[in-house]
Amino acid sequence: MDSFINHYQVLGLSSGEEAFKISKKEITKAYRLKALEMHPDKNPDDPNAVFGFQTLQASYEILKDEKSRMVFNKSLMTRIRQRKLQRCEENETEMMSDDEVIRRWRMRYDREERIITKMVDKFEKINRMSVMKRKTGERMACSFDKMMKHFSM
Repeated sequence: MDSFINHYQVLGLSSGEEAFKISKKEITKAYRLKALEMHPDKNPDDPNAVFGFQTLQASYEILKDEKSRMVFNKSLMTRIRQRKLQRCEENETEMMSDDEVIRRWRMRYDREERIITKMVDKFEKINRMSVMKRKTGERMACSFDKMMKHFSM
C-alpha cells in the first residue's frame, strides 16, 4: 500500500513539476477555498469530514513552511522521476522482442554475477590476510563493519 500523500493534490493544486512554481499566496488561497468546502460543520453527514479536514490542515502546514515544503518537493520530484523511468521501461519492454528482453535480463544477471564474484574474491583475500597475520603472531581486530568496507563497490 502506498502511503504517500501529495499535499498539492489535497489542496486542489496541480501536482506535477509545475507545483514547484506555486507561490505561498496561491497555496493560502487554495487552502482557504478548500477549507470552506471541507469543514466538518459544512458536512455534518460525512463521517470522514474531520479526517479530511485534518489532512487538509496538515498539508497546508507542510506547504506553507519553506523547509518542510523543500523536503516534500524533493520527495515528490523523486517519485515523478521514478514514475517516468518506470513508464519508459514499460514502453521499451513492450516494443522489444522476446529475444531482446532475454538478452537484457542475461546482461543484468551477468553483471550481478560479476559483482558477487568480486565480493567473494575480496572476502577470500581478507580471509587469507587474516590467517597470515595470525600465523605471524599479529593480532587482527576485525569487526563486521571493517569487513563490510571491503565489500563496498
